[in-house]
Amino acid sequence: MKQLYINSAPCTACLNCMAACAQGLAGQGGMSSAGIRVGDEPFTGAHQIVVCRQCYPDAQCAAACPAEAINWDGQYGVWRIDRVACSRCGACVTACPFGAMFWRDDEFGPLKCELCDGVPRCVAACHFGVIQYGAAGDPELSRQGIPAEDLDPMLGRGA
Repeated sequence: MKQLYINSAPCTACLNCMAACAQGLAGQGGMSSAGIRVGDEPFTGAHQIVVCRQCYPDAQCAAACPAEAINWDGQYGVWRIDRVACSRCGACVTACPFGAMFWRDDEFGPLKCELCDGVPRCVAACHFGVIQYGAAGDPELSRQGIPAEDLDPMLGRGA
């Protein structure tokens, strides 16, 4: 099973990840349609990336859903929202302990990362190595280090 690895240290808050996600998830580029969020901290540069952790097997969002509209997709290792079954009550958003379920104020309702069917658009859109996608426990991927290929002295990242 694969997972997203997030290293927010090199994040510039360019928001490319959010725009790519919104386009893939909801078919539009508005930032409120993204299943990933960047907490922009302009004074310190310590940006926070919030994205679904795909809590398996005990996702609190799925447990809180009275319509049982959030279901596990074992093929991609992701919790998916069944838009037909979803009653748009918001219980899933409230239940997420990581704040990684978002609400869009229209008929769309709850949003979360669904890993773009195994090809996360946010990974391709990030030019700083902040978001990576790989096998769970892969020693080459790290939440702490910047990949060697993403070090760039011109950007103040690396030697």
